[in-house]
Amino acid sequence: MGKTIEVFTDGSSYGDRVVEWVKQSACSRCTVLVYDAGAAESNADVQRKILEYGAASLPAIFINGKLISPAIVEKGNYGSMTNAPCSKARE
Repeated sequence: MGKTIEVFTDGSSYGDRVVEWVKQSACSRCTVLVYDAGAAESNADVQRKILEYGAASLPAIFINGKLISPAIVEKGNYGSMTNAPCSKARE
């Protein structure tokens, strides 16, 4: 079963790279949702979600509601954390 991966970014180039890492690493069963909190059209729902999750900084990645470090995703080994998404290599 796929995971729900939510990426909250601030529109920075690093945030854009994190989004790409997540998309490249997520399996075809995973749902990747990207929220740009820095965008002018960012709405109250996005801000509320950030507060609910307790994200202290952006970019922030949540897999089924659990915070995952962008550094872990960058290294490509977050599949072992919190039973995170499958790597495409495992499909």
